[in-house]
Amino acid sequence: MWELEVKRNVGLSEDDTHQDTKIREIVDRARIYFRSLVGTDDIEDLDKELFLAYCRFAYNNATEYFEESYDSEITRLQFLYAVKEGVTDEE
Repeated sequence: MWELEVKRNVGLSEDDTHQDTKIREIVDRARIYFRSLVGTDDIEDLDKELFLAYCRFAYNNATEYFEESYDSEITRLQFLYAVKEGVTDEE
């Protein structure tokens, strides 16, 4: 399912299967990245647009620019996830 969303997001058609392996690998790497970022790789809990943006950067071999470009969104996601999990500075 997410592979199809990523394909659309990077401008590939559903029928364009020659990139399927690459797209699957990108989704897998994105899950690992977000797990390290906020402690979960459950895409349903994540910001869909931010996940797709990361995948777009990965598709274009430009992940080194992702954090710089989405710094405020990443910080917001980390904060929201910390609040959701009940993490505070007092712990």
